[in-house]
Amino acid sequence: MQQRQRIWVVLFLSLALHAYGQTAYWYDGDVRISLWAAETGSVPLVFKETPTVGAPKLRLTGRVIVRYHTPPSTELQDRMTSHYGLRFVRDMGIGSATWLYVASDVASSLTLANRLAESGEVAAAFPDWENAR
Repeated sequence: MQQRQRIWVVLFLSLALHAYGQTAYWYDGDVRISLWAAETGSVPLVFKETPTVGAPKLRLTGRVIVRYHTPPSTELQDRMTSHYGLRFVRDMGIGSATWLYVASDVASSLTLANRLAESGEVAAAFPDWENAR
């Protein structure tokens, strides 16, 4: 993604989250969890899972964790790169089919993880979060 497009993605997500309060989500396995903007306009993006003041904050790292149904074929590995734009980082060593990828930018890691989770191509996909203080 080019720098200009990245800026538009971050701007759009920030404005949408600010205007509507809660428009983002992520999947923890099969459970869809709503997100609220914790710090509007922050880069990397910071969210909360509840709108309450003082709720724990989560910051996107730009990484995506993917759990496959079975060890991925070469074709599926290539698709992660060509179609989803993810770059392989490492096998996480959790079973035989949980891999860590990095997205082209932090903002797209949430959308890509959701697209993968909804695609049915993988058993689970979610952004790698870190606690924001």
